[in-house]
Amino acid sequence: MARAGIRARDAQVSLARSKMYPDLALGMSAGWTRAPEIDDQLNPFVKDNANYVSLGFGLVAQWNLDLLPAAARLEQARAQLEETRALERFAIGGVGVEVETAYAEVVAAKQREEAYGRAESLAKRWLIGVQQGIDLGTEEEKALVDPAKEFAQQRFNHLNAIMDLNVAVSKLALVTGWDTIAPKG
Repeated sequence: MARAGIRARDAQVSLARSKMYPDLALGMSAGWTRAPEIDDQLNPFVKDNANYVSLGFGLVAQWNLDLLPAAARLEQARAQLEETRALERFAIGGVGVEVETAYAEVVAAKQREEAYGRAESLAKRWLIGVQQGIDLGTEEEKALVDPAKEFAQQRFNHLNAIMDLNVAVSKLALVTGWDTIAPKG
């Protein structure tokens, strides 16, 4: 949209500049009349409106000499063009910042998901180790509470991190317009 606006403002500048010049045209006329009942006048000093052939041309010019208002309109059009160019620079820069921010969110969410995945795996190993100790009789059953609680907490954190990662990737896909980077299903 900003690029289309620049093209339109550029056309306005060209129009304002062209209004400062005169309008020129070439005018032409041709005429022929014939009246057979009336004699043709051969005397060059007598006007013969009944039998004649005429051909004429001329240069026509129209120039509006309000030069100061025309110069002001030209400067206004140039200022509007610069305003639209600044809007385009802002839009392009804003999109870049938005993409960088979304990408940074994806990287951070990916690191959190991996960390919580490792923590969940360690908590699961701890829980399995305590269960095996209970099965062998080397651990008491009340020792199962802490590893089970830790595993449940780390599993919850890992699932939240996966959700945050999916949201961040979807936001990156929305900002970039690249739908294939978002996970399907």
